[in-house]
Amino acid sequence: MQDKSNTVSVDVEKMLAELRVSYIAELPTRLNEIEDIILNLLNSASFTEDFQALYRNLHSMKGSAGTHNLHIITTVCHAFEDKVVDVKGEQTRFSKDKLDEWLIFVDLLRKTIDLISSGVENFSEIEIGLERLSGLGVSYEFKCLVITASELHRNLVSNAFEKYAMKFSYAINGYEALGNLLKESYDVVVTDMEVSDLQGLPIISALRLSNSRNKDIPSILLTSGKVRSYGKNIDPDYVIYKDADLIENLNLAVRNISSQLQA
Repeated sequence: MQDKSNTVSVDVEKMLAELRVSYIAELPTRLNEIEDIILNLLNSASFTEDFQALYRNLHSMKGSAGTHNLHIITTVCHAFEDKVVDVKGEQTRFSKDKLDEWLIFVDLLRKTIDLISSGVENFSEIEIGLERLSGLGVSYEFKCLVITASELHRNLVSNAFEKYAMKFSYAINGYEALGNLLKESYDVVVTDMEVSDLQGLPIISALRLSNSRNKDIPSILLTSGKVRSYGKNIDPDYVIYKDADLIENLNLAVRNISSQLQA
């Protein structure tokens, strides 16, 4: 008698392999669209809309790459996305230098796609290029992951750290953020309580209970409601309530954390 479950498994694997091939074949076209948006941004009469289209395309490419186990594309897109988010959708923050820098990311993605299409599995060349690009033109001492879908909260955090040499990465999905915290190196994490899929407090608690190198990094939780304490070893270092004292308390926490990091 034929094992139907095995047949279904084979069919699913075949379908996933075909979808992966189709995704790779579409990448050059999608990358051309991203490049066109970037080239038009400097003099765009609808900067906000074009900027949002760029972010959506890049974020979609990153997510789909992860689905198809193309982690090198995810890694490059993640670094690229950090540079894009830093502009915050404001045309005054965009410049010819940023345009040139973003186009270098596009070229790196093209090279990555060419290597994948050629069957190459060693991406050390891409990783070296990415390491150089990630610090292009800046000198950062520390890295902070900010987990929130709120543009306001992103701005408040970046403003609070403005005096310090802090590089920001951003996430809006709880599980994705926790994965980043477990795989990459950070010095600080700031998260909203209200995060999609996995709330901010469980993210910090899971990090504390892990064996990650980030398990003991300073943490800030932004919340609208009361937070129950589960013990010093897993609680956030700072709980900042979204009230009239939010900015003052956030700035105080940042000063304390920055002193701790410098020490």
